[in-house]
Amino acid sequence: MVFRVSEFIEKLLMRRKPGPAEGPSHRNHVARPVLRANVLREFSWENENILILGQETGLHDLAKELASLGASVSFRFLAQLQELYQLPLEQYSTIIMSDRSDGQQCDLIDVGGILRRADSNLRLVWASEQFKLSAVATTMDGQFCDIQLALPASPAHLEVFLR
Repeated sequence: MVFRVSEFIEKLLMRRKPGPAEGPSHRNHVARPVLRANVLREFSWENENILILGQETGLHDLAKELASLGASVSFRFLAQLQELYQLPLEQYSTIIMSDRSDGQQCDLIDVGGILRRADSNLRLVWASEQFKLSAVATTMDGQFCDIQLALPASPAHLEVFLR
């Protein structure tokens, strides 16, 4: 007995498109990294307006070095979280926040969250002596900061993450 597929079923099978599981194997496929346009641009501290929130000693040294390289650096001490709403955020490209300031009653997560919601284009840097190494913030921290900067730091340490 010979089994034969009807012409109708044969046509259906010919028209049918292969599903994702039947498609070409991507098991050995290696994705190419995507270059972003801003990677190729020339970085200059003269184009940066930086606001430093906090009074940690390591931030003063970093601010002096940034200013000597042409960055515009401002300091602000927040006694209350409400003072954050009065900052002219449109003037700044980067905000460096410290987690230790004597007398400052603001939580870093709250400050970073408010800044992120106010202007999503701001680069938020969490600077602390607690970090062993500087790093790009994890997805958990990314809600309130972009970079975790280990203090003491130099402009070169920060520039690595801004390029």
